[in-house]
Amino acid sequence: MCHIQAMAGVKLEPLFDYSRVTPTITLDDSDDEDLEILDKIEVKGRWRPTPRPLQVIQSNIEGPVVPNVVKSVEDDDDWLTLPARVSVPAVQPPDPHILQLRQQKEEFLKLSILIQLETARVEAQASEEMERKAKLASEESPVVSNGLGAGGTPSSREKITLQLQEQGGKIHVVKIFYDDTFEKLLAIFSEKIAKRPSTDFILRFDGTTIDPRKTPKGLELEDEDMIEIHMKTSQARKRN
Repeated sequence: MCHIQAMAGVKLEPLFDYSRVTPTITLDDSDDEDLEILDKIEVKGRWRPTPRPLQVIQSNIEGPVVPNVVKSVEDDDDWLTLPARVSVPAVQPPDPHILQLRQQKEEFLKLSILIQLETARVEAQASEEMERKAKLASEESPVVSNGLGAGGTPSSREKITLQLQEQGGKIHVVKIFYDDTFEKLLAIFSEKIAKRPSTDFILRFDGTTIDPRKTPKGLELEDEDMIEIHMKTSQARKRN
């Protein structure tokens, strides 16, 4: 208790120097200039940007309108003028003469396509007709000539090529079916070559007379075998 009373008369210094933290402002009512300065002091707070006006640029180009922000020269020292907008010319309608030429070109193309299709159709029909005629010719009797016989298209029946030699030495090449009789060979020769009845002729192979009722298959003949044809004598014809 005595110690506390002894310390009561001692002047204590503050632990912190508040003069460094909070500045001392002295107001003097007699100084009008200081009052004007104080009136201009504003409370500092968070910086807020100044709103700038929006300018809408109208354009002839179809599409959404894009707002253009116009900056003030006073706000930005590095401000540059906007580049000049290039005006897009309006689309001009095509020339009617050009349209007419295009239509004519399309018509010519269509016509050429139709001609190609028609030509292909006619060629296909002609090819089918030729195949049909060849098939019919192969089914008919073989044609005898001084050269090779017309064989036609292959048939399910096997054919054989024979050389038919007359007495004068003239040779005819005949193609008949392998199972046909020699009567058919005589009929073809008499009708198409000799113009005489088939009974006026006889056939021989290697000097042996051939029975007209026989077949090349029965005699085991091969392609290019020689068959001799002779005209019967008058006495033999009388006997027949």
